[in-house]
Amino acid sequence: MLFFRTDQSVCAKTIVGTFSSGLVLALTAILYSASPPAAMAFTNVSGSVRNVNGRSLGPVTVIATCNSGTFQQTNVFGNYSITVPANTTSCDVTASGLNPPEFQMQWSTVQNGGVITPQSPIYTVSGTLVGLTTTTNTTVSLTGQNIAPAACVVSLNSSTNPPTVRYVCVGLIRFGDYSVTPSRSGFTFTPAGQGVGTYNGVTSDFQNQNFTAAANNPTPTINNLSPSTIPAGSASFFMTVTGVNFINGSVGRWNGQDRSTTFGSSNVLTVQITAADVQSPGNNTVTVFNPAPGGGLSLGTQFVVSPQTQGPRTHFDFDGDGLADLSVYRPSNSTWYWTRPQGGYASIPYGFSSDMLTPADFDGDGKTDVAVWRPSNGTWYVLNSGLNTFVSFTWGVGGDIPVPGDYDGDHKADITVYRPSNGTWYRILSNGGIYSFVNFGISGDKPLIGDFDGDGASDVAVYRPSNGIWYLLQTTLGYKFWAWGTAGDVPVPANLVGDGRTDLAIYRPSTGEWWVFQPETGAISRVPWGIAGDMPAPADYDGNGTAEFTIFRPATGTWYMFSPVTGIKFVTFGVSTDVPIPAAFTQ
Repeated sequence: MLFFRTDQSVCAKTIVGTFSSGLVLALTAILYSASPPAAMAFTNVSGSVRNVNGRSLGPVTVIATCNSGTFQQTNVFGNYSITVPANTTSCDVTASGLNPPEFQMQWSTVQNGGVITPQSPIYTVSGTLVGLTTTTNTTVSLTGQNIAPAACVVSLNSSTNPPTVRYVCVGLIRFGDYSVTPSRSGFTFTPAGQGVGTYNGVTSDFQNQNFTAAANNPTPTINNLSPSTIPAGSASFFMTVTGVNFINGSVGRWNGQDRSTTFGSSNVLTVQITAADVQSPGNNTVTVFNPAPGGGLSLGTQFVVSPQTQGPRTHFDFDGDGLADLSVYRPSNSTWYWTRPQGGYASIPYGFSSDMLTPADFDGDGKTDVAVWRPSNGTWYVLNSGLNTFVSFTWGVGGDIPVPGDYDGDHKADITVYRPSNGTWYRILSNGGIYSFVNFGISGDKPLIGDFDGDGASDVAVYRPSNGIWYLLQTTLGYKFWAWGTAGDVPVPANLVGDGRTDLAIYRPSTGEWWVFQPETGAISRVPWGIAGDMPAPADYDGNGTAEFTIFRPATGTWYMFSPVTGIKFVTFGVSTDVPIPAAFTQ
């Protein structure tokens, strides 16, 4: 019996192995001899990208990595043709841009005819049955849930002693476990070392009949952990590990120790983390191990167990008194203004009128830092309040949207941009300066900042105006989405009900209404508070742990605040051209 595994995300690497049984296994998307002829130079690599039914796929980018260099053709739909230097003798060709995302083909001496086909590689299996005197009624069956009928050629070699029957089968597989079972039924044969008899089934009388072999397992790679941080003292939880080259048998490890692991696909594992694992704060290493043959250990990915949170930090609190400050930015003189609890106001000129405001607590001292991001050069300029120092980071390109948040739960804002052109979040985590890239969103989405699951860490989230849906990638609760909003609504995520979670809230300029949805309870609130021209700027201005429904009215420079607990308050602070800083991340 021959067993091997393949997977739809790895679909054209050539694997050749010879086993002690005499069986040679070759798995490839284009069959050629296991010992190809001498290398010949060629100047063109061409073929097509198609599905298993022959339909052209695209648009994709086809990349040829050759001994003479790397070359590519973009916007391929179906056929491709790549010119390579005259000294080229071998190329690996991949196609990217479709799901499943990984296709590969190999050439050694072939110039043309490379078909990149996802999901369904062709394979060859071969072996020998020792002691047979005839091929009559000899069958080789290929079984599996995702296998097409295979063509098998059976031949007799009577010159050997004892005689041998050789079989070679070629078939099309998609993914899963498969077995190859040679059998004879109702004929006379002479097994080696035994007399003549009649055989009516598969037994151990067949020498070299049963084989067990497998293609080498790949080495796994981790791309992302969800969650990637959690407060110390949390209960046991399930962590989703995404990456490539996972197999049924992959094991997640926490600081080198095996943990209960459930295989989802070649790209997803679910690993159970115990309460003891996250009892104390610190950095931990998550790896994935694939067993032999082949296999190996992935590189480690950091998981942060943060100190137990002491309640959420107050946003837009420039003096650290636990209350959000009424604050404005005046483009005419590039100056920041905010109110002081003892009366009066503070001001500081900082930035250019073309800068984007990025107020956040980057140094972890409990005070919001004055900061801007400059689209013209992709640079962050931060005035740290705790250290009284100026720092700058180049992180981002023109067209990016700054979204600083505490994504690793260490009470420090992380330098982060969202790139609408490819839907990717680029982060520099303050805990260790680790670079983190997360693809979540599409062009037209509005990135959001908030802790929607209340675990003390900011979540990756977007609001999609085209369908009014909030998409959340939460550090503890994982991926969720809810429809909440209509065309023209403005997302205003904030902790408006005081439960420690960021609520799904929208402000409707056409009616001056706030609509709040709590996913964990299903509760819905409607608060009419505002008129046309007002700018929503919710924050915890009274320090009670709940953000107030707040609008800034440019026409009069007046702030209007409403709380179901503390009532109504209004303060004049600003002029008509000012930008309310608590609305810095409102789009």
